[in-house]
Amino acid sequence: MICNKINRKNWYRDEYFEHYITPQTTFSMTSEIDIRILYKNIKNNNFKFYPIEYFSLASFVESVPAYYGNAF
Repeated sequence: MICNKINRKNWYRDEYFEHYITPQTTFSMTSEIDIRILYKNIKNNNFKFYPIEYFSLASFVESVPAYYGNAF
């Protein structure tokens, strides 16, 4: 994974970052997704569920421009 430092002075999403980084701000989202096939494959291959769940969700978030913006 490559991490790039963001210059917040020039970052167009800085005001959103400030809004969500403040202690009184919270964010949550709930969505039902069908993972039966994924879960079956995880168990059939003796993998751990959590690392695959985390990787899958992180990959999705990184694929949606509204979540990561155009910071780089």
